[in-house]
Amino acid sequence: MINKISEPESERLEFKSATHGKLPENIWKSISAFSNTDGGGILLGVNDDGEEIGLSIKELDTLQKDFVNLCNTGFNHRIVPVISVKDNHVLAIINPLPAIMRPLYSKKRGI
Repeated sequence: MINKISEPESERLEFKSATHGKLPENIWKSISAFSNTDGGGILLGVNDDGEEIGLSIKELDTLQKDFVNLCNTGFNHRIVPVISVKDNHVLAIINPLPAIMRPLYSKKRGI
């Protein structure tokens, strides 16, 4: 049975499929956008239709570790997401940064 998320995507919630337990290449954009605005949540392991894609426990663990690592090292400031696993997806809550720390940007991309 495929679980479907009841809440649709919005300016405060994004779905990312994270196929095979890999972070999407553009995940940094969502992290940066939420950090520079009012914050939001990223559901990893959920497709654009709001359906869980069916990740293994190992893939869920890998996603959590890789996401935290990106938040710790991939930006001009360290970000501390609130991460939880529910059903078969990872929920990462990104809180807004204080105004003095904005803008947050990707060190690798410079934007």
